[in-house]
Amino acid sequence: PTPRRRMVSDGDIVTIKSVYHKGGCLYKAAEHLNKDHERGRVFVWKKSSFNGNANQWIVRSVRGGVVRFENVNGGFLYTPDAHMDYDQDRGSVYVWLMAGAFSSNKDQWTVQRHGDNVIIKSVYMSGCMYTPDKNMDFDDERASVFTWKRNEKFSNNKNQFTVQVVGRHEDAASAIGAMSLGSTAAQGASRATLIEIFVNSGSSPDDKFTNLDNSIRSWDQNLPKSQTLVFHYSSWDIAKKIAEGGFKPSTTGMGGTGTYFTLTSPAMPMNGAKWPSVEWKEALLIDMFSGNWVNRKNACDAVIVCHVPDRALENVPGRPGAVRIEEQFMRLIEVLHAVRLY
Repeated sequence: PTPRRRMVSDGDIVTIKSVYHKGGCLYKAAEHLNKDHERGRVFVWKKSSFNGNANQWIVRSVRGGVVRFENVNGGFLYTPDAHMDYDQDRGSVYVWLMAGAFSSNKDQWTVQRHGDNVIIKSVYMSGCMYTPDKNMDFDDERASVFTWKRNEKFSNNKNQFTVQVVGRHEDAASAIGAMSLGSTAAQGASRATLIEIFVNSGSSPDDKFTNLDNSIRSWDQNLPKSQTLVFHYSSWDIAKKIAEGGFKPSTTGMGGTGTYFTLTSPAMPMNGAKWPSVEWKEALLIDMFSGNWVNRKNACDAVIVCHVPDRALENVPGRPGAVRIEEQFMRLIEVLHAVRLY
């Protein structure tokens, strides 16, 4: 059935379509189009069909009439500081790729009815989201999206959208495999962001390290006090599978059945070496696998960044910095990012 059109409620999964672009959908662009490692680009897709779910947004209620839009693949729709404006009339719109919502109102919006359509306004900028003239399109397939900073009203429909409810967040959680206690299937949230920009940025090793270090600090600072950031190293192929499907319990670990993590982040030096050096990688492999590290050279090509409640963590005997989450608590794992390191 065709999704019904109405004002949005907390937990709705919606698509947002431009009236000016004849129903083109607002979506989070692919990673290679990111502004930087913190900001993903947002466009209106101009073609009639859209593949994937990057055009779906979860409505998060903040207070009366104010909402956040969280992309189902991760990240909140937001307007950055004025120094990142496109020009004096137009504010930029991005998806914030780091963990968690803002402590400010940069990612907060109001949705106001306008006939059969809606106008979406930035709380931070006080301007409405809109799509400019077609001569400002990003390319033939993608229309640019801004906030209009001037006070005068539009005489056309460039700032008008339709919002269609296509599901509820509870349905999405079921679809990605939220499991009951004691299940042996994959567990942990699977809306993780795949991040390759740190290793592929073309920056100097020191700049790559600084960008990664700053991001990990930001992810950690956004956590509730009762949560801990933990890390699970693997090959890149395995990391992508975990990001999509969650963790499966291991039966071979020293502490018993469960999922194993380390508190050692890729921003921590190893034997005086720093990521992304080969020396850092070898030192981490030796720490993880001792004499067998030469047979596991791909085992830290990526890291899964997660957060878990402190109460679910258990130290692994004889392995400083290693922690286990018992199988019964694996549903509490929140997978944030899969980061490619090599």
